Amino acid sequence: MSGIYIHIPFCRQACSYCDFFFVTRDRLIPAFVDELVDEIRHPSVPETGASSKNLSDIIRDYWFSTPVKTLYFGGGTPSRLDTASFERIVDAVRDRFDLSALQEFTIEVNPEDIDRDWLEGARQAGVTRLSVGIQSFRPELLEFMHRAHSSEQAHRALELIAEANFDSFSADLIYGSPGQTRRQLEEDLNQLFRHEPPHISAYSLTIEPKTRLGKQYELGRLQPAEGDDVHEQYRFITSALADRNIHRYEISNFAASGHRAVHNSSYWSHENYLGLGPSAHSFFLPGWQDEALRWQHPPDIHNWRQPAECEKLSGEKLAEERIMVGLRTTDGVEPGTLYDRYGYDLSEAQWECIGQFREKGLMEPGNTLRLTDSGFAVADSITLRLLS
Repeated sequence: MSGIYIHIPFCRQACSYCDFFFVTRDRLIPAFVDELVDEIRHPSVPETGASSKNLSDIIRDYWFSTPVKTLYFGGGTPSRLDTASFERIVDAVRDRFDLSALQEFTIEVNPEDIDRDWLEGARQAGVTRLSVGIQSFRPELLEFMHRAHSSEQAHRALELIAEANFDSFSADLIYGSPGQTRRQLEEDLNQLFRHEPPHISAYSLTIEPKTRLGKQYELGRLQPAEGDDVHEQYRFITSALADRNIHRYEISNFAASGHRAVHNSSYWSHENYLGLGPSAHSFFLPGWQDEALRWQHPPDIHNWRQPAECEKLSGEKLAEERIMVGLRTTDGVEPGTLYDRYGYDLSEAQWECIGQFREKGLMEPGNTLRLTDSGFAVADSITLRLLS
């Protein structure tokens, strides 16, 4: 089975931290929808060399014949689409792909865009799960992040989502903003808990180049939060959510029982997915070989369907990716899976590192490579050492 990701790049305004591809010109939406619908009917596939024609046909045949497991609209802000445009895109997907076994249909939304009619339209189109960008309820933090919604709009959106009775929904929070205190974070969580979200994604604020915050940092006008403070906020979030039976299953994702994000989990286990729209990634691992293909559409609202460059990933590269991503999950990594799927054996030096991590209480004992709570706090450094 496979997944489909559709990138809707439109946003009301630019958030100060965001480095995803987006545009703020809603007047381009009609032409974009026309082009996207055409791409859904005739997906772009990569150029892979002399045998690309044959392989391109194989890839297309795979997508058109394999049941789709998950459908995800991300962005950007897909809720910038009106109901008619959204339904037109979904209808095109249903006409071209096999959705008979669809397990999850997610769309990202922002509080300022949605009302009862919009949510009902999403339900009628088949959406089963919403991911809503809250980030904070504090006015000063919303202003700092240049979010388009107010605290009141965030609460109202969550109330409407609860009333709409989707199968599941997730709320995004950002922590680790400069000057943010633990008390402020606790207040944000308590306000969010009023709405009983079954899934929460909590992301540490990252200052990326070419963003508003990145430019302020380069000019010396902004200093990131202290690392120890950020780690303490993360530990607090993990504990507070666990107290409400919302448990971490990936370093930034927490879910009540039965509410894990199926689409994102598929990424982490190297399941095939097709990306449609500007800047979207695709991944294809044929069953008859240990080499995978990954490609990305250009981040261009007008010319994203130009031939995409294709990256070939060896079994060793795939195994290292699986280790890197798997250690960020509570399921961890099975060494047997690394060998069976990628032909990858952990080296003697890697096993020695693993033994040291276990002695320090950073990795749990047993056959599975799985981090402890202390290990999650330094997951990146553990992965870097293990793969260096």
